[in-house]
Amino acid sequence: EFLKFHSTLKELDFTGCQVFGDSYVFSTIGKSLSTNTTLTALNLEYTSLTLEGAVEIADHLTKNTTLKTLNLSRNGIGKLKKRMDKKFVDHLIANSSLTDLNLSLNQIKDEMAISISKYI
Repeated sequence: EFLKFHSTLKELDFTGCQVFGDSYVFSTIGKSLSTNTTLTALNLEYTSLTLEGAVEIADHLTKNTTLKTLNLSRNGIGKLKKRMDKKFVDHLIANSSLTDLNLSLNQIKDEMAISISKYI
């Protein structure tokens, strides 16, 4: 709820917050992204981002027009199941405002890297 109504926050950094193993937290952040109009940078590096959480975040990014920087590094996103790979990538590329996406240290598979690179 905080992100939905906060009108001045530009950057939010959760680096290393391992309590995020709960997909509910990522679902809540994702839903907030679809209505927040001020956040320009979100850092979720090393937060134990779950499969469901990664897709949830990416899904709501399709509705967000202000987020420029998204850091999802060091979360094991490369371990997503094949059908989730496609959904995750499709949602990411549907967002037109992202200019900086960090997926480093995620053991990204070749297929996912190729899919993402097609839209760069």
